[in-house]
Formats: sequence, C-alpha cells, structure tokens
Amino acid sequence: FEGKKLALFFYPKSGTPGCTAEACSLRDYYAEIKAKGVEVLGVSPDTAKKQKGFIEKYNFPYIDILKIDIDKSPQTASVYQILGVPTLILFKNGQIKWRQSGVVSVTQLIQIMQQYVA
Repeated sequence: FEGKKLALFFYPKSGTPGCTAEACSLRDYYAEIKAKGVEVLGVSPDTAKKQKGFIEKYNFPYIDILKIDIDKSPQTASVYQILGVPTLILFKNGQIKWRQSGVVSVTQLIQIMQQYVA
C-alpha cells in the first residue's frame, strides 16, 4: 500500500452493534471512498471463518479483513496509538492524517474523507 491512501478500521468483534454500524458506514460510502483513491482494510481478532461470515452477511466490498488482536499485539496497538476499538485511521502517503476511536457515522465519515483525503 506504499504511496496509497489507506483507511484502517480496527474493531474488537464481528457483529457487535457499534462495529457493525461503522463497518456498514464504510460500505455505504465505499464508492466515494474508492473514487478518492482510498483502500479500506478492516482489522479484527476474529477467526477467518467468522470474518468471512461477517463480510458476506453485510456485503462488505472492501479488502478482506485482517486478523490482528491488539490485546495480544501491544506493539501494533502502540504503533497506531489504538486506545480502544473501534478505531478508524486514515493514511495518506504512509502518514497518519486522522484517527478516531469510537463509531463514526456516515455523515461524519463523508466530512472526514472530504477534509483529509481529497
């Protein structure tokens, strides 16, 4: 992903209300996100089978969700300054441009993308 715009979405568990809401916001705004040249990666400690079911159930178009348990990988949590999940981080050219822990609404997501990724 070198030289690309990237949105990393860290969440604790597939199917929880807050994480599902934010994942669906990313899905609903995905065409506009991609049009801005942004790749979206979901990051969760869930098993590949559970993640696949979550992706299929909600028809998520973004890149397969990666398995990282930030509780068992404190170095990863530290590098990305993840204090809680869900956390959404936007990168542009390898640099963090924006970060927020907690659920991001569709309206807020649109504003953030327009401000930081345009």
